[in-house]
Amino acid sequence: MRYVSVVVAVAGWGMLMATPSLAHASTTGVEMACDEPGMRTVAEAVPEFGGVLIDGGVLKVWLAGDASESTAARTRAELVNHVSEDFRDMPLEVLAADYPYADLARWCDHIIDTNAVPGLVTLGISHQHNRVEIAVSDLSASAAEAVEAEVSRRAIPRDAIRLTERPAIQQLPADNTPSPWWLVAGGAGLAGLVLGIVTLRRKRLSR
Repeated sequence: MRYVSVVVAVAGWGMLMATPSLAHASTTGVEMACDEPGMRTVAEAVPEFGGVLIDGGVLKVWLAGDASESTAARTRAELVNHVSEDFRDMPLEVLAADYPYADLARWCDHIIDTNAVPGLVTLGISHQHNRVEIAVSDLSASAAEAVEAEVSRRAIPRDAIRLTERPAIQQLPADNTPSPWWLVAGGAGLAGLVLGIVTLRRKRLSR
C-alpha cells in the first residue's frame, strides 16, 4: 500500500493544499516544509507545473507559460501517479502561475539562513498562492528586514515570497518527534481553521 497525505479543511468541508503545514511541535522550533518529493517529481515531468490545491472538490493546478489542455492533462496524470489517485476524476481548473514549482522549490531550499530571521516559524511552498511562504511569530520590522536582506542576498524575486505571521511552534526535546496528525494553520481567508492530516491509502495499480 502507498500512502499520501492531503490537508483537509474541517470547516467548509473543502480539501485544500494551500499553506505550508504548521505543526504543534518541533525539535528545532522551525517547521521546514520545502521537501515535497511527489510534487518535485511532477515538476520534473511537467516544467510548467506551479503547484496544486483542491477547493470545493475541484482540482486546481497552477501552470506557468503553456496552460493548454494537453499540459493540464499531463499534469493531472503525473499528480495521479505520484501524489494521489483521488485526483483522477475531479473537475480540473487551470490557474495562471507566476512561478514554476521547480523554481519555488529551489528558492525554498536556499532562501534563508534560518538563524538570521528572528521568530521564524515555518518555511515552505504555498500552493494556494504559488509562492514561497515564510511565517514568523511576530511580523515586526526587524523580521521583515531580515527576510528582505536574505532574499536580496540570494537574488530571489521579492514577489515570489509571501511573508506571514503564525503562532510559534512548541519546541520539543531533541529526542522527540512531533505528531504529524493534527495541524493548526492560518492564512488569508483561512484564519482559525483547524486542519487535519488524512492519510489516504492508494491502491496498487494492477499490472
